[in-house]
Amino acid sequence: MKKHYILIFVPIIISIIVIFNGCNNSEVISNKQSTNTDTEKISENFKSIYDDEERIANNCGGAYYSKYGMDMRKKDIISGEFGGYYGAVNYWILDAKEAEKITLNYNLEFGKEGKYKLLLCTPDKKLIKIFEHISGNSIEKKETTIDIEKGVNRVVAIGNNATAKVYMSIKTQGDIEIKDFTSNE
Repeated sequence: MKKHYILIFVPIIISIIVIFNGCNNSEVISNKQSTNTDTEKISENFKSIYDDEERIANNCGGAYYSKYGMDMRKKDIISGEFGGYYGAVNYWILDAKEAEKITLNYNLEFGKEGKYKLLLCTPDKKLIKIFEHISGNSIEKKETTIDIEKGVNRVVAIGNNATAKVYMSIKTQGDIEIKDFTSNE
C-alpha cells in the first residue's frame, strides 16, 4: 500500500519541478520518472543519459523503469528493486557547510543485462565515479568513505537497461544536510 502513495505523489512533484526548474526541455533528475513495460517506447533521451556527463552534471535527464519497487522514504536508506532502468536519479542531495566526509554502504544484486553506475556530482559539477557495474549477474557489497566538498553535492545513480535489488545507506560526518530530492540547488 505504501508504494502506491509513492506512485501517486511522485508525478505531482516531478511536474512541479519541471515547471519551476526547467532543464533545456529535459527533466530534472528526481527519484522516479516513468514506468512502462513497452521497451520499444523508451525515448532515446533516457537511453542516452548513461554516457552524457554534461546532462548528469547539470541535473538534467530523468529516468525510465519497466519495473519499480523502491523505498526512498527514509533520508539515509534506499532499498528495493528495479528493472529496465534507463536514465539518472538523484539518490541523495547533500548540502555541506564545510568540506566533510560521507560513508556509503551498499549491497547491490544485479541481473545479467544492463549497466549501472553511482557517481558523486560536486558543487563545481565534476563527476566522480563511486562504482560501476558493466554487465553480468553479480553482487556488489562494499562500504566506502568519500570526501565531500563544501556546497551542494549529489549522489546520482545512472542506468542503461539495469536490473537490480538495492540496499544502500549513507552516513554523514560533520555539518552535512541530506536534502529532500525535490529541493532546489
